[in-house]
Amino acid sequence: MVAVCDPLDRFERKLDLEAHAADILEQVHQKASDTRSTYFSEALRSWGRNFAGRALFIEKDMQAAPETLERITNFLGIRPFPQQVRFKRYNSRGRRRSRLCSHPNLVQNLKGLFEPEYNLLEEILGAAASERLRARRTRCEVPDDFKEDGHGCTLGSAFGLRFEKVS
Repeated sequence: MVAVCDPLDRFERKLDLEAHAADILEQVHQKASDTRSTYFSEALRSWGRNFAGRALFIEKDMQAAPETLERITNFLGIRPFPQQVRFKRYNSRGRRRSRLCSHPNLVQNLKGLFEPEYNLLEEILGAAASERLRARRTRCEVPDDFKEDGHGCTLGSAFGLRFEKVS
């Protein structure tokens, strides 16, 4: 299983993790000049070719969506998760990570830079591509929401669930 994410969200995360420049414009220019930070398309194409039919591509932000969970269980050939199971997100940040989002023109320019990768993600995900991805709505437009509904499945109880192969 390969979890892919919005290219601009990935870029913003790298900005946050490697934040060292005082000026966000300078920092974006430095990162955007580094092709390792901007072009993930070749890796995706390679994985698609080398693992066709043996890898399932899902969107990171859609991992807990019922339709994604159904795709996962179908791909693995196991019974569906019980309806009451809700997986919580761990190791997540429910906040803006960098100052990038406060520069809408820069965000739009970067979306243009990443357009080939957006198109490739839509191609790889096919009908499973989310409306958010198709509309190019990033964390800047749709901040993450990590509120728990009280019915989430904890990591420990998730491991306690038994799944059987469907024949």
